[in-house]
Amino acid sequence: MGIFLIVTAILLAIAVPRYLEIYSQKQFNLAEEAVAVSDSNGALASLGKAMRLCPAHRTLRCLGNASYTMGNVNALNKNMEAAIFNFRKSSVLFKKADYAPGELDALYRLGRILFLEEEYRQAIDALNQALLVQEKVAGGPGNEAIKGMLESATIRLSMPESPQKRLMMNKKRCTVLYQIGREAEAAACIRENQINP
Repeated sequence: MGIFLIVTAILLAIAVPRYLEIYSQKQFNLAEEAVAVSDSNGALASLGKAMRLCPAHRTLRCLGNASYTMGNVNALNKNMEAAIFNFRKSSVLFKKADYAPGELDALYRLGRILFLEEEYRQAIDALNQALLVQEKVAGGPGNEAIKGMLESATIRLSMPESPQKRLMMNKKRCTVLYQIGREAEAAACIRENQINP
């Protein structure tokens, strides 16, 4: 009987944290799905559940996920300053947690938002960091996506202001908005800049 109790205690000590980790990750995924359908309230509710269930040994990773999700919610609500803050924070937390896939995604999102906010030097820094992390990760946004955004930011930064430059960069900005799934903003960008698609 004593051995049965010991074995049961050991199995519970292993199974419960793993269950909490899986359920916590499921809630983070639900939060990201809510962001994808523009449901910031649903995202915040799932995020709250995920943080309550986060196992102690995954605290940094869970905090990174929370900051990443908040960055997405902020971007969805067009609070770009808060989105930039949260993506920076999540990239640092993921780095401390030694979770390269999360760090890569956070840096890429940070670079995209900085690009859209016309903070090209900062975007270049974030995207260069993402390229370095990309070497450690299979999957993620991929070198081509990062390099394309990096090239666009470099061109934008290096070109002198002119009407032609503004038109070219506005076309690129509209294209980037469309590529990252912000179709309504891309359509508004095309109308505002009188660009023929």
